[in-house]
This record gives sequence, structure tokens and C-alpha cells, in this order.
Amino acid sequence: MSFQTMKSREERERESLPHPIWRGIGFAMIVLVPTISFVLSDELLKNWQNSIPGFTLPGNLRRTIEVPIYGEVDNFWGVLILTGIITLAVFAIFSTINALVYRSTRKRNLRVFDSSPQRYKPQKKLRKAKDRYKKKDDLF
Repeated sequence: MSFQTMKSREERERESLPHPIWRGIGFAMIVLVPTISFVLSDELLKNWQNSIPGFTLPGNLRRTIEVPIYGEVDNFWGVLILTGIITLAVFAIFSTINALVYRSTRKRNLRVFDSSPQRYKPQKKLRKAKDRYKKKDDLF
């Protein structure tokens, strides 16, 4: 192996790590999306109870809980259910954007889940055995 083609250990380790942009997107999907959807769902439920006449949650979903950083949350179980719905919707939007970006940057001759084509190397065919190995009794 020539000196130019040898890679240092740091370069090989860097290639095995994910791209830094994916670390940021991963942080957004794991931490920011659920946090923002929790706050959004709490504010939506408060707004809906005040602005929509007759909007009430079932008694099973009404419970007031103190969240350490956020504060007091009314209708905690309703907020959690709405948080799950909003989180799934945002994840669907992220997935759609990711699919569009991936589709626009991929090679045109491959489909989404295809790998790059392998070179075809034809196998040599074996020659048929000649009649010299037949028994003498089979001749008559």
C-alpha cells in the first residue's frame, strides 16, 4: 500500500462516525420535538377550554401535576395524549423532509433501497467428462 493511500487512524475513525448534521437532527428529534410538543399541547388545551364552549376533557384525563422545570400542568393525561399525537405528526414531517432530501441527492439509476450494482463475473463452465471413464461392461 502506498503512502498516499494509507489513512491515519483518526481519519478512519472520523469516517465511521455519523455526519455532524445528523447529530443535530438526532438531538432535535429526541429532545426538542417532545419538549416543544408538550408545551404546545398544554397551551392548546388551555386555549381550547377557554375559547371553545362545551369543550371538556373526561374526568379520567383531568389531573394537576407539578412538572419540575415547566411548572403546574392541568389535565396532565390529556396533555400527554396530545403530546404523543403532536410528536408523531412532527416525526412524520421530519421523515417526509428526509425522504425528499434523500431522493433529490441520490444517484438517479438506483431506487431508494437499492445498493450499488455488483460487477458480474461469469463463472467458467466445467467441461463434460469424456467417455473414457465408462466401465468396459457398459459398452455392450
